[in-house]
Amino acid sequence: MRMGGSGSMKPMVHCKNPINDHIQEAVSMYIDRVFQDYTGTVSVWEGAQFSCVKSINDTIDNDVILLWMYDQWTQHWYRVFIDGAYCGIDRYQHDESSNDLDESVACVDHSVWFRGKVLQNAEVIPIDKADEYILLSMQFGETTCLLVCKSSDGDCELRFIDHRTA
Repeated sequence: MRMGGSGSMKPMVHCKNPINDHIQEAVSMYIDRVFQDYTGTVSVWEGAQFSCVKSINDTIDNDVILLWMYDQWTQHWYRVFIDGAYCGIDRYQHDESSNDLDESVACVDHSVWFRGKVLQNAEVIPIDKADEYILLSMQFGETTCLLVCKSSDGDCELRFIDHRTA
């Protein structure tokens, strides 16, 4: 539990790191920005296996604000966000998602959907002529995860697609 700004207790989602089964104290472990563009391939993720994925969502309208993703092969955490007209992806040594939590957000665990899947392709795509929508598409063979954001108002949502049943 975490003490919120209003004094209320908030649950936190902690994914077990397969290397260290304790939660690392936050000393900024930012490494670098691995992607920042409105279009392109996220080549640094090729072959990634995300064993822990959590979204930070606005508690009022449930919009996705950020994704935190742990790649078990590189043993790095990635902080994913869409800010206006571009997607940014930062690499970290440790899970620092607790720094993004306050009383106006909730943390949602999506790890079960991602576990055991190998990322084949990740692309950022503007999906209309006015660049009003930006899409992060993560393809895992027969399944796809989409982070869809409307640039003008910040509405973002995750969509999970199973192509065998779609």
